[in-house]
Amino acid sequence: MLLIPFDRKIDWRRPPVVTLLLVVINVACFVFWQSGEERALGRAMDHYASSGLADMEYPHFKTYLRAQDRADELPPLSRVKAHPELLYFAMLQEDAFVQRLVDGRVIRSHHQDYAAWQRARLELNGLLDDVVFIAYGWKGGAPDLKSLFAHMFLHADVMHLLGNMFFLLAVGFLVEGVLVRWVFLLCYLLGGLGSAGLDVLLSPDSLIPGIGASGAISGLMGMYAVLYWNRSVRVFVFLFAYFDYIRLPAIVLLPLWVGNELYQMWSNPESNINFIAHLGGLISGAAIAWAVRGTPLFDMGHVEAQDRAEDFDSRLQEARALCGRQDFKAALPMLRSLYGEQPDNQQVLYHAFLVERLYPDSERFHEISLKILGLPIHDPAVAAMVHEVFEAYLRLAKPKARINRDLACRLLHGFRRTGHQDTAGRLQRMLDKRSVHCNGARTAGSGGG
Repeated sequence: MLLIPFDRKIDWRRPPVVTLLLVVINVACFVFWQSGEERALGRAMDHYASSGLADMEYPHFKTYLRAQDRADELPPLSRVKAHPELLYFAMLQEDAFVQRLVDGRVIRSHHQDYAAWQRARLELNGLLDDVVFIAYGWKGGAPDLKSLFAHMFLHADVMHLLGNMFFLLAVGFLVEGVLVRWVFLLCYLLGGLGSAGLDVLLSPDSLIPGIGASGAISGLMGMYAVLYWNRSVRVFVFLFAYFDYIRLPAIVLLPLWVGNELYQMWSNPESNINFIAHLGGLISGAAIAWAVRGTPLFDMGHVEAQDRAEDFDSRLQEARALCGRQDFKAALPMLRSLYGEQPDNQQVLYHAFLVERLYPDSERFHEISLKILGLPIHDPAVAAMVHEVFEAYLRLAKPKARINRDLACRLLHGFRRTGHQDTAGRLQRMLDKRSVHCNGARTAGSGGG
């Protein structure tokens, strides 16, 4: 099951700086830091085969598996010699065997191969230190400080990186948008630490290196569900062959995400995906958000303002569509409401004028018409709107148009400047009849009258 919140678009006027920075760091670590680890791993595995380590450890591991009736899981020695990594990583998955091996309880000091095995193992360990994901991957059975933080920025391959960065962007900017930025970064890191902590509790003997940002990202998912709480959010759902968008309270996502991780852990016990780390991230993220929620570090104001803006735009688009279909009576109450909220919005003004002209003797018709006519004419679109409204207002207004001297002079100069010479000439003649002179004198070429 896949559940991804797609509730809003990124507001690039207030970009998610920390989320984008985290993406850049993850990509940079993969491109630059991990760029040579395949070659380093190749050198280590070549040594594992050529030094005789694989030959020495293979029979002991086979004996271990045979005791559990699992000897058929091990590939034949001939294949291991060609691909020694098959043996090395198969052994890593058997925590008990590896622990006994490194403690010297498998190949003991009295064995004739012990000295050669010990030297080869020490050299192998040195070579593996150059393999980033092995040296810095998180191991529940061997935790250390450097891997505790570094593992959150490492990835196995390009698809692993891209998948995690997609989720980081999808959820990160939603959480960053309601937190102080430095708090968001701290919470992200704490979520990653929480995912590693649960891994230690539930897999205390594991020596398999865990890497990836998914634990920290799961922390963000837990934070999102708690911070957005009962807000109705839009979520993309993919379940088997079904996919669609649904709306539900954000907090409902938390048990769904936790349940999905538990199901995946139960149904895919052999998977390389660390579902325990995901669970740890979700739980720790939810706990962190619960602690932050209700403090000055958390603020939904920007999200609520964005919601109001989106709701306003949606209602305006609906009203415009009604006007386009000439259904002015249906659009009237919507536009009156929109005008009350944003009386200076030019789209609202124009469409409110279209519906209010049904009532040419009303105060609202005069008010909106004069507000449009008083707009500064700085571009062709505004000039065209002002010209259209001027012509209609003169024709429809009852008992008569209320254009005073100052507005008339501004309109006269505006129409001349924007090429509406016929309208400017007609307005000049009207002013002449009233003996009104703009700028102290009539302008040449006014048309007379």
